[in-house]
Amino acid sequence: MKRWGKVVIAAAVLCIGAYFAMKLQALKEARSMLEAARQRGEPVTCEEFEAWLPDLPEAENGAEVYRRALDALHIREEEEDLLERVRSARFAVGDPSGASLPPEAAAQIESALAENAEALALFHEAAGYEQCRYVTDYSEGPYSDVDFPWKAMRHASRLLMQRVVWAAERDDLDTAIAALLDQAALARSLEWDPATSTWGARLVALRFSLWGTAYLVQRHVLAEEQLRDLNTAIGALECKDHLSRVLLFERISVVHALSDSGNAFTRRWPLRRVWKKRSRGKSISYPLALCGYLEAAEKCLAASRKALPEGLRDVEALREGRGILRRSLLEGHFAYSLDDTVVGSLFLRFCLEAHTVAEVRCVYTAIAIERYRNEHGALPEALDALVPAFLDEVPIDPFDGAPLRYERLPVGYKVYTISYNGIDDGGEPPGDLEDRGEKGDHGVVIPR
Repeated sequence: MKRWGKVVIAAAVLCIGAYFAMKLQALKEARSMLEAARQRGEPVTCEEFEAWLPDLPEAENGAEVYRRALDALHIREEEEDLLERVRSARFAVGDPSGASLPPEAAAQIESALAENAEALALFHEAAGYEQCRYVTDYSEGPYSDVDFPWKAMRHASRLLMQRVVWAAERDDLDTAIAALLDQAALARSLEWDPATSTWGARLVALRFSLWGTAYLVQRHVLAEEQLRDLNTAIGALECKDHLSRVLLFERISVVHALSDSGNAFTRRWPLRRVWKKRSRGKSISYPLALCGYLEAAEKCLAASRKALPEGLRDVEALREGRGILRRSLLEGHFAYSLDDTVVGSLFLRFCLEAHTVAEVRCVYTAIAIERYRNEHGALPEALDALVPAFLDEVPIDPFDGAPLRYERLPVGYKVYTISYNGIDDGGEPPGDLEDRGEKGDHGVVIPR
């Protein structure tokens, strides 16, 4: 019995030794991957990220004016869903409705604009700056910007869209277009800030810019100068580097979370619980979890630097398990795999980026079609007719790499892309949120 006891003890010691050896090897691999990223010029710590961001001269940075504009906002919670109700009823892309604003909505918009006249003037002033970076000291951690008024940013986007609606209802197209240009500038002002909260605020500002532009083109004949201004603003919304910056920051945040259990980010991002759940209730060590995540993050970063749809396909392959690092010890008791819980969130970012790029390109192309119609008095037979006078080249569908779809209708036309499902649904939009990804396309319909 004593002999067998010694054998059991020896086996236990060997298993424990093997486990810690695996941890050390994983930690070595994680450090090697982070050092390789550093050698590529990528920041891997909060301090390095802070130094990596551009330091804009104060005279060229519109951030301070935007902060003053946000501070001057008067936010009323009862107006939170006003614009969404108005948009869903009349301003969804492709909606040809020409009815006037309901009296109640018109009164609320007029009151909000009067109350926020100072803020609107400041947003217009801030739009005149070529560059913007909100100064945040990330050296203290990935969420040093928790006090930044991101909620006010969303309210600002709604307020500017209300101004577009209000001016267009009165056929004051110059004011409506000026508000749209301010809206687009607000979206661009967030391109250098990579925080998750910024991602949402930027998408709100960007989508309102697109919806407002589509609405004006649907209902009004715009002059060439007005169309050129919109052409420049909408074209600048397709930022090729923003997704890479967001993924870099997310990698830094995950490393920070896994290595500092007391950080606030750990409480916000349930990464530890994710890996604990996926490993049959067993706690996964920091080196094992980090090593797997870093491999996936590196692949996603490489994909983000490729043109769509190639980058989207690479991340979809990663989500489906092809090329994902998997480790196991003691028949899965300490196993982990990067499945939809983690890689799926990275894939979602790519899908949202492709969705945004699709809408930007469709609206941008619709503006070019309107410029062609103003000059020739008729719609083009195909999008090739817009090159090179109005487009450098026909934009590409970010979901399949084909040229954008264009179809002339009995009255008007539509420009669209396919969606996540890879099926051409004839330009029909998704019915609701549950349908997104299952059916429907992205695009714009101009019914005139």
